Amino acid sequence: MPRRLPSRLWVAAFVLAAASVAALQARAACSAPTPQSELVLSLDVAERALLNLDAETFTSTLDRVMLSVDCLAEPADPTFALRLHQLVGVRHFMAGDERLAASAFAAARQTVPDAPLPTSLAPEGHRMRGLYGLIPTDNSPVEALTPPRQGSYRVNGAPALTRSAELPALVQHLSDDGRVLWTAYLYPNNPTPWVEPARRAAPVEDAAGPTTPSRAPLIAAGSLALVSAGLYVGSQAARACFNDDGCGGPTQDDLTQTWTLHRALYVSAAAGGAASLAFGVTWALPLESR
Repeated sequence: MPRRLPSRLWVAAFVLAAASVAALQARAACSAPTPQSELVLSLDVAERALLNLDAETFTSTLDRVMLSVDCLAEPADPTFALRLHQLVGVRHFMAGDERLAASAFAAARQTVPDAPLPTSLAPEGHRMRGLYGLIPTDNSPVEALTPPRQGSYRVNGAPALTRSAELPALVQHLSDDGRVLWTAYLYPNNPTPWVEPARRAAPVEDAAGPTTPSRAPLIAAGSLALVSAGLYVGSQAARACFNDDGCGGPTQDDLTQTWTLHRALYVSAAAGGAASLAFGVTWALPLESR
C-alpha cells in the first residue's frame, strides 16, 4: 500500500509552487527590463508637469514610473532613489495624505541626508516644506533582511542588510555578478519579497578533523561482560551444589565453603556487570555529544 505524504510536505510543496508561479509571473512582466536612464527621463517629465501645474500628466507619468521600477535593469543609485521618494511624497500630498507624504519625504532624507526639497517641487513657504523635515530619521527602527543564499541587497541605492521599519524603501536583490534579480518599492507594511536564505555555516572542526571515540572502553565493557557472565554461571552452580548438600560433601564445612563460593562469585559477577556498564557509558557519551 503506498505511503501517504505527511501534511506538512503537501503544505511545503504548495508554498514552493506558489513561489515559482509568482517568480514566473514577475519574469514575464519584466520581459523588457527598463534602464535607470529611461526612468530618470520620466521623472524629469513628471517634474516639468508639476511646474506647469499639469497634475494629470504628473500623476500618470509617476504612476508609470512606479509600475516600471519593478523591471529596473540595473542597480539603482542613491540620487535616483532620492528623486523617486521626493516625487512619491508630492504625489501623496496631492492625494490629500500628508502622513504618507511625510513618510516618503523622510525616506528621501534618509537616502541622502543633506539633500533639500527642490523649490521646483515645493516653493518657499509651501506646506510640503514643513512636511519634508517632520519625521526624524535618526535612530529610526529598522527591519533586518534575511541574508540571501546568493547575491546581496541594495536599499535606496546602497548596499544594506536592513530596511526602515517605518519608512518606504527602494529595495533590490542583486546576484553575485551584480545582475538585478528583483526591485520593489516597499512601504512599511509590505513584506520583503522572499529569497532563498543563506545556509548556516557548518561547525568548524579542529585542524586534525573530527575525533573518533576510542574503542578501548567498548572492548573493556565487552570483556567484563563476558567475565561477569562466567562468574554468574559459577555462582549459580555453587548454589545448586549447596542446595544438593554440597555436591557430595555432607559436612558442614563443605556446605559453608560452597555457600561462600556462591556468594563470592555472585558479588564478583555483580561488580563486573557494573564496571562493564560504566565502560559502555563512557564509550557512548562522546557519540551523543557529536
